[in-house]
Amino acid sequence: MLVDKMLPAINKKWPHSDRHMYIMIQQDYTSPHVSNKDEEVVACCKEGDWSISMRRQPAKSPDSNALDLGFFNRIYLRR
Repeated sequence: MLVDKMLPAINKKWPHSDRHMYIMIQQDYTSPHVSNKDEEVVACCKEGDWSISMRRQPAKSPDSNALDLGFFNRIYLRR
């Protein structure tokens, strides 16, 4: 899905003037996600003039998980 759908969508929608910018795709540690070292993904990320890298979110890290920071609790309280 990442190589077939997500990366082509980024390629299609990302402005050409910003292609030099660094893009990081962050995913959690669930099993459906691909490895950061998957050869097909790495090749696709380096295609053209892209600078895309994959990063895995540390398990149960409150620093990188908005749900753990109480984001949705705050929205709920505003109702």
